[in-house]
Amino acid sequence: MTRYRKLFSAIAFCVFLSVPAALSAQNWQDNLKEAKQLYINKIYQNAQTLFQKASNQIREEEGTSSRAYEEAEGYRLLCAIKLGQKGAEARAGSYIRKFPSSPLVPKIRFEAASAYFAREDYGRALGLMEELKPSDIDKDDRDRYLLEKGVCLMKDFRTVEAQNHLMEIPQKSKLYGIPSMPALSSRMPRSSLTTIFILPTRSRTTPALWRSRASRATALCRPCTAKTRSSTIRGCRIRRSTTR
Repeated sequence: MTRYRKLFSAIAFCVFLSVPAALSAQNWQDNLKEAKQLYINKIYQNAQTLFQKASNQIREEEGTSSRAYEEAEGYRLLCAIKLGQKGAEARAGSYIRKFPSSPLVPKIRFEAASAYFAREDYGRALGLMEELKPSDIDKDDRDRYLLEKGVCLMKDFRTVEAQNHLMEIPQKSKLYGIPSMPALSSRMPRSSLTTIFILPTRSRTTPALWRSRASRATALCRPCTAKTRSSTIRGCRIRRSTTR
């Protein structure tokens, strides 16, 4: 009888020790799941807090080499970019170097590029976008990617490539619902080349507007060779008009 009592006590003690670990594991999993749902619903501030909590729990229990930690840190960074937090885009490079095989890398690269685009830093935005393949972009982000990359290419005087990207945006895209600036109407004089390359704020940009601009800029460049389209060539008409 005493032997059974000791055996029962030993089993109970082992179960007692395993319960906290099981609950802890459940906690970070629940936190991660809830945080991802908040991210999908665009409640980025609350999502970031939960991702941070989940990340700390995973680091203690699973280590920093686990996939769960990689995922929590990736989403936490995405929240920081979405919230416009200082230095978030720079942290994107650190994450990509640390977790190069993460499935979140393309999304982080695109959102960082989009953040640079919003700040009119078109060179950095284009640099990141050119590291992406069309298949890397989520379906919901594809039109935004085509528009932003097309505009960046326009700003880099690569008008033919810009036009190709802008022409891919379907007419039914939600981006066509964004009002454009009245000053940038299609009746703009053909000779006003500078206006073609002035970028309005993203909230006032439409694919139709930039499509029209790319088409006009490409037509104006046709007499030039591919070499003279470069913004570094002094003889390029577009270069002369945009630097006055």
